[in-house]
Amino acid sequence: MDFALRLGLKGYKVLYVPDAVIYHKRGKTDLSPLVRIKVRWHFNKNRLATMIKNYPFSLLIKTLPVTLLLYAGAGFWEIFIKRKVNLGLTRFSALIWIIRNIPSLLKKRFTIRARINKKGEESMLNLLSRRSLLKSFLSFVRAK
Repeated sequence: MDFALRLGLKGYKVLYVPDAVIYHKRGKTDLSPLVRIKVRWHFNKNRLATMIKNYPFSLLIKTLPVTLLLYAGAGFWEIFIKRKVNLGLTRFSALIWIIRNIPSLLKKRFTIRARINKKGEESMLNLLSRRSLLKSFLSFVRAK
């Protein structure tokens, strides 16, 4: 996602192909609990890092607080309702990683944002705003 956003911001055409099939070797070959936790942590961390590095400021201000609240809510849900403590903690440890790495992420953000193409940014905004907040929330909660 990060790579696709950066290409789009530079003005390249990025396509969504719903019928495309991608085979991810690691996801099928190693489903041990430890690997699942590590993958979940990277997924959560990278989602936030991608937003911080790529989103226009106006979109970041609107979406980051909501995403952080969703992370906290989903983390508590996983820990206290689903009783999947290790998976729930991945959300909070991802937040800690983001806080610790804010200077590096902001440096990358300034580099990326300095190289954007305005037409590419408009295209990206259209792509990101097509999905309703409810659908985004449900997708976020169901993410494994």
